[in-house]
Amino acid sequence: MERNLHQFSKSFFPRLIILITILVNVFFLYFIYKNVLKVFSSSKESIILKKEVITSQLKIDLFKKIIERLENKKNIEEESLENFKDPFSFSGKIEIK
Repeated sequence: MERNLHQFSKSFFPRLIILITILVNVFFLYFIYKNVLKVFSSSKESIILKKEVITSQLKIDLFKKIIERLENKKNIEEESLENFKDPFSFSGKIEIK
Protein backbone atom coordinates (compact mmCIF):
# COMPACT_ATOMS: atom_id res chain seq x y z
CA MET A 1 0.00 0.00 0.00
CA GLU A 2 2.71 2.38 1.00
CA ARG A 3 4.72 1.50 -2.07
CA ASN A 4 1.74 2.21 -4.37
CA LEU A 5 1.20 5.57 -2.74
CA HIS A 6 4.85 6.41 -3.14
CA GLN A 7 4.77 5.48 -6.84
CA PHE A 8 1.57 7.47 -7.31
CA SER A 9 3.07 10.56 -5.71
CA LYS A 10 6.22 10.10 -7.77
CA SER A 11 4.30 10.21 -11.03
CA PHE A 12 1.45 12.51 -10.05
CA PHE A 13 3.20 15.58 -8.71
CA PRO A 14 5.55 16.15 -11.64
CA ARG A 15 2.60 15.78 -14.00
CA LEU A 16 0.58 18.19 -11.91
CA ILE A 17 3.38 20.75 -11.95
CA ILE A 18 3.71 20.39 -15.74
CA LEU A 19 -0.04 20.82 -16.17
CA ILE A 20 -0.13 23.90 -13.94
CA THR A 21 2.83 25.37 -15.84
CA ILE A 22 1.09 24.81 -19.17
CA LEU A 23 -2.13 26.39 -17.89
CA VAL A 24 -0.30 29.41 -16.53
CA ASN A 25 1.48 29.85 -19.86
CA VAL A 26 -1.78 29.59 -21.78
CA PHE A 27 -3.43 32.22 -19.58
CA PHE A 28 -0.36 34.45 -19.88
CA LEU A 29 -0.39 34.20 -23.68
CA TYR A 30 -4.11 34.93 -23.75
CA PHE A 31 -3.57 38.00 -21.57
CA ILE A 32 -0.79 39.22 -23.84
CA TYR A 33 -2.98 38.67 -26.88
CA LYS A 34 -5.96 40.55 -25.45
CA ASN A 35 -4.10 43.48 -23.93
CA VAL A 36 -1.06 44.02 -26.12
CA LEU A 37 -1.49 42.56 -29.57
CA LYS A 38 -5.06 43.81 -30.03
CA VAL A 39 -3.95 47.31 -29.07
CA PHE A 40 -1.22 47.22 -31.70
CA SER A 41 -3.61 46.02 -34.37
CA SER A 42 -6.17 48.70 -33.53
CA SER A 43 -3.46 51.37 -33.62
CA LYS A 44 -2.44 50.17 -37.08
CA GLU A 45 -6.06 50.43 -38.20
CA SER A 46 -6.35 53.95 -36.85
CA ILE A 47 -3.20 55.00 -38.69
CA ILE A 48 -4.60 53.57 -41.92
CA LEU A 49 -7.93 55.31 -41.36
CA LYS A 50 -6.21 58.62 -40.65
CA LYS A 51 -4.44 58.41 -43.98
CA GLU A 52 -7.74 57.73 -45.75
CA VAL A 53 -9.54 60.60 -44.04
CA ILE A 54 -6.76 63.06 -44.79
CA THR A 55 -6.71 62.13 -48.47
CA SER A 56 -10.46 62.53 -48.86
CA GLN A 57 -11.73 66.05 -49.37
CA LEU A 58 -13.71 67.44 -46.50
CA LYS A 59 -16.40 70.05 -47.05
CA ILE A 60 -15.48 72.31 -44.17
CA ASP A 61 -17.82 75.13 -45.27
CA LEU A 62 -20.80 72.80 -45.15
CA PHE A 63 -19.65 71.48 -41.79
CA LYS A 64 -19.43 75.00 -40.36
CA LYS A 65 -22.94 75.82 -41.63
CA ILE A 66 -24.32 72.73 -39.96
CA ILE A 67 -22.62 73.55 -36.66
CA GLU A 68 -23.93 77.12 -36.84
CA ARG A 69 -27.49 75.92 -37.46
CA LEU A 70 -27.26 73.49 -34.54
CA GLU A 71 -26.08 76.27 -32.25
CA ASN A 72 -28.95 78.48 -33.43
CA LYS A 73 -31.41 75.74 -32.57
CA LYS A 74 -29.92 75.46 -29.10
CA ASN A 75 -30.30 79.20 -28.49
CA ILE A 76 -34.09 79.40 -28.57
CA GLU A 77 -35.31 82.58 -26.96
CA GLU A 78 -37.44 82.20 -23.87
CA GLU A 79 -40.02 84.60 -25.27
CA SER A 80 -40.79 82.26 -28.12
CA LEU A 81 -41.55 79.53 -25.59
CA GLU A 82 -44.09 81.77 -23.84
CA ASN A 83 -46.14 82.05 -27.04
CA PHE A 84 -47.01 78.36 -26.98
CA LYS A 85 -50.35 77.35 -25.48
CA ASP A 86 -50.40 75.20 -22.41
CA PRO A 87 -51.66 71.78 -23.54
CA PHE A 88 -53.01 71.03 -20.05
CA SER A 89 -55.21 74.07 -19.65
CA PHE A 90 -58.75 74.10 -21.04
CA SER A 91 -60.41 77.43 -21.65
CA GLY A 92 -63.70 76.22 -23.12
CA LYS A 93 -66.94 75.26 -21.40
CA ILE A 94 -67.99 71.69 -20.87
CA GLU A 95 -71.64 70.93 -21.47
CA ILE A 96 -73.15 67.90 -19.83
CA LYS A 97 -76.37 66.58 -21.38
